[in-house]
Amino acid sequence: MKMNRWISKATVCSGNAIAALALAGAVAGVLAGCAVTPSPAQQQLGSGFRAYRQHAYAQANQQAAAYLRADPHGSHADDAYYLQAITQQSQGQPMAAAANYRRAIATAHSGAVQRKSYFALGEMAFAAGQYGQAANDYGHAVAVNDGHPPVPMLLFRYGEALQAVGRWGPARQVLSRAAATAGAGPVAGWARQRLAARHFTVQFGAYDTPAAADALAQSLHQSNISAYVTNSEIGGRPMYLVQAGIFPNYAAAASMHSAWAQRFPGSLIEAQ
Repeated sequence: MKMNRWISKATVCSGNAIAALALAGAVAGVLAGCAVTPSPAQQQLGSGFRAYRQHAYAQANQQAAAYLRADPHGSHADDAYYLQAITQQSQGQPMAAAANYRRAIATAHSGAVQRKSYFALGEMAFAAGQYGQAANDYGHAVAVNDGHPPVPMLLFRYGEALQAVGRWGPARQVLSRAAATAGAGPVAGWARQRLAARHFTVQFGAYDTPAAADALAQSLHQSNISAYVTNSEIGGRPMYLVQAGIFPNYAAAASMHSAWAQRFPGSLIEAQ
């Protein structure tokens, strides 16, 4: 699937990267509260997480499987399924990873594992263009009570998915929350930018001068495309964007874009 600019820079963070960021919490969950020496099964699981951090994915998966064989209903079975999921995802096995994320959710003893697993599932669905499923999984992740508020990145990704399926009102609420809690980091800027969007459009060009933008718009009119020029600011500079169409959701924009892409390969879909 062609990557379009409407998908934020955050999207290039794959499920693998999200899982890696969450790993420290998972390791802490395995060993939390162990005032006594961890059992051999728990030690094995801890070794599995260390192997994952060292990119020894096959070894990490074996350690998780060994834990589940020894203690399939143990208090850390959810961590074991989560470890299997992130290693399988890292090895390019998305279907197996998704199944184990679901198992982690079903057996979860902690909200942290549930939230991380739903977040990862949302990332996988979003990357596959399954925006409705992504919104559903992100929504579940946000709703989990793990004793902490959702991280701004999760809220931002949820807002993107809601926009993709045309739920602009709920998206604004979620993106407002992301912007308010993200501090001075890049997520705050991404969230504020997406807050201004009300629809999707197909963009054919961006120019420094209105004359250049008008020339392209006139050329598109001759091809029976009702293009228009809008003002914007990119990198602190005024820009003139040549766009066509006002679409309520990503699917509608993608359908029209596919009809134009062959003649205008530089065109892309934008949230505007």
